[in-house]
Amino acid sequence: KEKSKGVERPEGLPARHVCPDLIARYVDDLLSGFHEECKNAEKRFEEINAQVVAQKSEPLSGSKYIGGNYYLEEHDDHCVLSLHAKPYLQQVVEEFKGELEKKFPGRELKNRKTPIKPGVKIYKPESTERSEEEAKQRAAEPAGRFADTSRHWIGILLFVYRLCRVDIGFAVVFAATLQGDWRVSGDEILIWLMGYVQATVSYVQSGKVYYKDLWKLSLELETDGSHAACKDTRRGWSGALVWLVGPHGTRVLVDWLCKRQSPVSGSAGETELFAIASGTKLVVKLSAVLHWIAGIDDRHAEYYQKDLYSDSTVALRALEKQHSDGLAHVRRTAALSIAWNGQVWCPLGGPDGRSRSTEHLHHRPGADLAVDSITKAVSEEGVDKLCRAAGLVES
Repeated sequence: KEKSKGVERPEGLPARHVCPDLIARYVDDLLSGFHEECKNAEKRFEEINAQVVAQKSEPLSGSKYIGGNYYLEEHDDHCVLSLHAKPYLQQVVEEFKGELEKKFPGRELKNRKTPIKPGVKIYKPESTERSEEEAKQRAAEPAGRFADTSRHWIGILLFVYRLCRVDIGFAVVFAATLQGDWRVSGDEILIWLMGYVQATVSYVQSGKVYYKDLWKLSLELETDGSHAACKDTRRGWSGALVWLVGPHGTRVLVDWLCKRQSPVSGSAGETELFAIASGTKLVVKLSAVLHWIAGIDDRHAEYYQKDLYSDSTVALRALEKQHSDGLAHVRRTAALSIAWNGQVWCPLGGPDGRSRSTEHLHHRPGADLAVDSITKAVSEEGVDKLCRAAGLVES
C-alpha cells in the first residue's frame, strides 16, 4: 500500500544536515534525554491505563462538555486533517449572552470582524509624562462588571485558542494579562472578543498532508516580535507559527505561540530575538517528536530540516554570527544564548564539517508574515491573512 502511494522508506536515510550542537537541545526543560523520556512516558501510560475501568464521558448537551472535534478525510494522494470546537463554542456564546444581559441589561452581543478592536494597545513613542498620565487614567477606571467572572471566560477562550483557534491568540492572551486588576476597559475587550467568536463560531482549522511528502517533510517557523505591545508594562509581544510542510503541497499548522515577553526589551531587534528564541523551542521539540515517530535517531544528525522566517535583519544577523555587540547583554538580562539559538538554525556542515550553513535563515517582510497578526491588534485584512495561512475556514 505504501509503495503504491510512493511513500516507501528511503534506504539509509542520509542526514540532510549534521547538527551535533543539538545534543544540548532544550525546550522548556532540558530535552537531551528525549528518547528515554518517551519510554518512561509510555510505561507510565500503560500503568495508568491498567487502572482505568471506563472512560469518563459527558454528553454533548452537558454543562461540562469540553473538547474538540477531529476528523480525517482521505483521498487517493493526500488526506485532510480538520479540527474544530463548534458545538462547545456555540454553548459558550449562549452562556455569555445570558450573563451579558444580566450585567448590561438591554445590550446585545454584536458580531465583530476582528478579535480585538484594531489599533488597541499599539506602541507609540514614550515619555515619562505620557507614562504617568496613562497610569493615572488606568487607576481612575472603576472595576469592570465582569471582574468576578473574567477568569472563567478567559480560561475557556485560552483553551479554545490552544486547541484550534490561533486567530484569537493576541486578544485572549492580552485579556488574560488584565485579570489581576480588571477594569471597565477589560469589559469592552472581552465583549468585543466574544462578538468575534460569535461571528466565527463555525470556523474549522484544516491542513493537507500528501503521501509523497512523508519522507520529505520539513518544519517552517514564522516569528514576530512587537516592541512594547503591552502599554501597561511596556513589555514586548512574541508570536510564532510552526507548519509541517512538504514539496508536493503538504501544509499543516502544527503549533503556535502568543505571549507577553517576560523581560523588557530595549529595542525592536531585541524583541524579535526573544520571539525567535520562543519559536525555536517549539521547533526543537517538534523536530525531536517527528524523528521519533519516523524511527530516526536524531541525536547526532537530523533528517527532517527546519527553516526560520523573520522580518528582523538584526536578529537574523545575530543568529548567523552567533554573536551581536548590541544584543550581547541578553544572556545576562534574559538568560538567552544567541550562540545556542544560532547553532540550531546555522548547523555545522560543509566538507570540513566546521563551516556553518545559513540556508535555513530567511528574511521575509512583516507584511508577508501571517504571524504578525498574533502580536498586535490588526485590521480585518490582517486577521483574514492569518486565517488563510492557518487553514481556518467557515464550515
